[in-house]
Amino acid sequence: MSMSSELPVDAPEGQQASVRALSVTLTRASIASGLATGVVIAIVFWITSGLPGLVGALCAVVIGVGGSLITTAAMWITAAGEPRSVMLASFASSITKMAAMLIALFALAGTLWVDRTSLAVGTIVVLIVTTTAEGWAAHRFRSYAVAPAEPASTSTSTTGSGSSSFGWPGDAPVTGDSGGGPGHDPR
Repeated sequence: MSMSSELPVDAPEGQQASVRALSVTLTRASIASGLATGVVIAIVFWITSGLPGLVGALCAVVIGVGGSLITTAAMWITAAGEPRSVMLASFASSITKMAAMLIALFALAGTLWVDRTSLAVGTIVVLIVTTTAEGWAAHRFRSYAVAPAEPASTSTSTTGSGSSSFGWPGDAPVTGDSGGGPGHDPR
């Protein structure tokens, strides 16, 4: 994309559209990665533990993917609110997710038709994979924001020099090696 102020046609505009687009991206990533992982663990536990292993693995996939969908649903629902509302809902959904998964795990672990090892290991594997996929999807997600105009005074230093090494407004541009490092030729 060029340095112009034009946005791509499919770029979300505003907070609500950006949060909802991120929610959709995370949902796709968690479902795709959870189902792909589910196929692998279902085959492995079916071979190693028979039908109870297969049932436990499938329950683990439902629990793992369902848990990640709780967070993305909370993001979708609160997208129109203030940013702190979205953050609070995301945090609250994490606690809700943990409670719902614990209830489901304890309820399923007591049944005869579910292998406890495949349920536990499968849930952990699916959660790790879906969380990693969501993190990768969020990292790759592109949201466009309009940068605020530069303030009238760009000096942020109390001495008025306006230079520091932290990237604050008014910093001097970095033009290369400041010298003194390894391989520095003082001539």
